Amino acid sequence: MGKRLEQAKALLSSENIAVVAHELGFNDQSHFTRAFKNHFGLTPGQFLKQTN
Repeated sequence: MGKRLEQAKALLSSENIAVVAHELGFNDQSHFTRAFKNHFGLTPGQFLKQTN
């Protein structure tokens, strides 16, 4: 799962969260968000705010 979440960081710069979750095989956006936060300590939205 770590590889998929690392890919997510790159994809989030050009796709919205729901699309990234789907492209990486997560069943729904909430599962993706929880996994992302557990791995990185930030939600995808927080990550995007930090990088902009």
